[in-house]
Amino acid sequence: LFINEISESSMQEYLDKLFSGLSEEKIAEYISIIEYYFGYEGSIGKMAEAMYMHKNTLQYKLKKLAEITGKDIRLPSNASVLFMAMRFYHKLHRSMGDFRGVEE
Repeated sequence: LFINEISESSMQEYLDKLFSGLSEEKIAEYISIIEYYFGYEGSIGKMAEAMYMHKNTLQYKLKKLAEITGKDIRLPSNASVLFMAMRFYHKLHRSMGDFRGVEE
């Protein structure tokens, strides 16, 4: 409803603050994890299988994401912050296509 009303510079600032100090590659990796999380409704088992990753490795990556951003995607009160980061990232990078079931 409002994503087109937010300037690209504000979106970039949001991402810069949330992922402070990370390389573009690392941010892209975390955005992918966030994308899978929402695409698979938070199912760690389904995510790990789709990502060809062991569940424990995925749990570790989710823990690192929480440490870096200060937001644990597994908490409903934090999930929206990371969902918006994903949406902003994809809006800014436009090359991404479908978000594994997460509609625009």
